[in-house]
Amino acid sequence: MLEIEINAHLAGEGNGPDFPSWTAIRVLGVGQNKALFDRFAAAPGNEGLLVEVADTARNALFRVMDGGCDLVIVKDGWPELDGAKFVATMRTAGLAVPVLVIDTVGSVERCVHALRCGADDYLTQPVDLEELSARVLALLRRRMCRIRVQPFDRTAPSTTLHGSGIVLDRITRVVTVDSTAVTLRPTEFRLLEYLMVNQDRIVTRRMLLEKVWRRSFDPCTNVIDVHIKQLRLKLNDPDGVRYIKTIRGAGYKFTSEASVEVPP
Repeated sequence: MLEIEINAHLAGEGNGPDFPSWTAIRVLGVGQNKALFDRFAAAPGNEGLLVEVADTARNALFRVMDGGCDLVIVKDGWPELDGAKFVATMRTAGLAVPVLVIDTVGSVERCVHALRCGADDYLTQPVDLEELSARVLALLRRRMCRIRVQPFDRTAPSTTLHGSGIVLDRITRVVTVDSTAVTLRPTEFRLLEYLMVNQDRIVTRRMLLEKVWRRSFDPCTNVIDVHIKQLRLKLNDPDGVRYIKTIRGAGYKFTSEASVEVPP
């Protein structure tokens, strides 16, 4: 949905400078000024933008690492962590989500510092909501121009994936197992989608980190193991014998036909 909506806007299908009728663009506001983010979400032209707020750096980092946002707005000036340090922490972790920093104390030195730490844009208070909306749109447009290739190397045009009794609808984001709906978190959905696109093929940990989490490979992280375990539980296959199989020393494989282990 994100690629479709942004590309439609780039092609001139949007209405002027406003956002299209977005239902899948997720913006994470980081900071303790919830009123600012509420005003941004309610500004003309931003209808349908999903704006959520994380009031601590820890919560914000977990949200970004979980793939729960497409763009981050950091409101600087809060005691726990300043905006530039927060952005630097994100970039050190390999998180490439666009970040716009809003600073309470504007200066050339602070702007340069934030940009060098990895921020993509910088504003100072007081914030004009129309300018903020335009800058957010520009960041998203720039991001999509850089990643015109679909993030999951999708080879099939189908919007629905099938396999082993599982049906995954890429438009409605609904997953059913043997006709029973299963609720998945955003990262779990993308993980299952990528595995099903590559069903009956081994998917390495490096591939999962780079394609699902969009992070550089880190052999020490256990984020994949945690999400595979959670996904298997939700698919009612905790041991990985029906759907997502562990290929020891290689990675994981989603099987196109469900298999059941027969006891000896």
